[in-house]
Amino acid sequence: MRAHRHRGFTITEVLMTLSLLVIFFAAAGEVFRSTVLLGKSSQDLCDTASQADSALRQLRIDAWNARAISVPDPRSARISFADGTAITWQLDSQKSAIRIDAAGHSQRWENIAAGWSFTADADSLIVSDGKSVPQRIISQILLTGGPKP
Repeated sequence: MRAHRHRGFTITEVLMTLSLLVIFFAAAGEVFRSTVLLGKSSQDLCDTASQADSALRQLRIDAWNARAISVPDPRSARISFADGTAITWQLDSQKSAIRIDAAGHSQRWENIAAGWSFTADADSLIVSDGKSVPQRIISQILLTGGPKP
């Protein structure tokens, strides 16, 4: 009589295979999770950079024709124009930059001004975040020695 040999897998082989699959899927899940978190962080950084660029662009527009630039304290700047109007920029404790025009209307950029401060020299407003190179925003009128207040 011939002995029948059963072909198949032993319980040990099946458990080893399942263990390897569990390890593989756990690693794949962590890679997926990390990719999603990195994508979100990247998007948040791009949004913040875009908002900061928008605020600095508006500040450059304001300062370009300034007749006078004064910085009463590092958290506020006043930009005066030849027609007697003025715009005030303020940095609040919630890391926001606020622009208040001559009519009292305000525009706010949220969560972009962490560590920002203002200083001024003869012809420009200087915005510093304490980490990178300060942004010098020049007034064309003050640079050319135009009318003073």
